[in-house]
Amino acid sequence: MDSGTARHGESGSSLVDLGRLAQSDALALEIKRRILAHPLGSTPERAFSRMWGTVVVVRREVAALSGTGLRELTLRFDYGRLVVHDGRVGRPDISLWGTDAQLLSLAEVVSRKGPTGEAVSLSDTAQRWWAMGRLISRVSSDSASAARLQIFGGLGHPRLLYRLALVLSG
Repeated sequence: MDSGTARHGESGSSLVDLGRLAQSDALALEIKRRILAHPLGSTPERAFSRMWGTVVVVRREVAALSGTGLRELTLRFDYGRLVVHDGRVGRPDISLWGTDAQLLSLAEVVSRKGPTGEAVSLSDTAQRWWAMGRLISRVSSDSASAARLQIFGGLGHPRLLYRLALVLSG
């Protein structure tokens, strides 16, 4: 089944809705592409169907944005649906401050090695919490882009942050 066609009885376009200005934003379009690219039954697709919360993305480098780029995006997850708003909407559960590349590098944390160097099994709860602790504290980050991403509210909503990282993978 093509990822752009029906999933759970819905069309791909109804899984991710973009606000008027977000329809021309490169980051919003990339997030939509990554979400729709996950096959049915995959770990990221199951994580997406369990997400509920609000994430605000604030871009630091306004001068580097193109003419139609937005400074802030709000991602509102509702159990298998995502609405991307231009600007801030509501009170966020998590706020991410950084560049587009830094936000998209969140996906790297779920594919890294554990504390002893072995491959991380995403089904192991302890390994998932280790990955989230590493992401929030940025202790073992060897990527310069991930080290500068600021995460606010990640300790209060670790599942939402972990699932966001899974959904952005791919």
